[in-house]
Amino acid sequence: MTTVTWQLESTTGRLVGFKAVGHAGDAPAGENLVCAAVSAVLQTTVLGLREVLGIPVNYRASETDADMSCTVPKVSDELLDRADIILQTAAAGLDSIAKAYPQTLRITRE
Repeated sequence: MTTVTWQLESTTGRLVGFKAVGHAGDAPAGENLVCAAVSAVLQTTVLGLREVLGIPVNYRASETDADMSCTVPKVSDELLDRADIILQTAAAGLDSIAKAYPQTLRITRE
């Protein structure tokens, strides 16, 4: 199972990052549609934060460990609001995937 945990800013509740761990498990690594979809959504999220907004996010990905994480550093409130929009859009996409494949994708917030 893949678990995506969205990280919330404690004072405002804005999304400020994520951690994804594990393979969906219903197909071999590299052939799993849920894993590919989750990876594409999250990698696009990182690109949006870095290349569109210019935020120097802390990003890490490991194919061997099947995990990926991204954290938005301390930036202006305006940039945090914009980052939240990108992260909320990704969260909506992953929520939709999780509803279709609840046995392979779990979403949490902390």
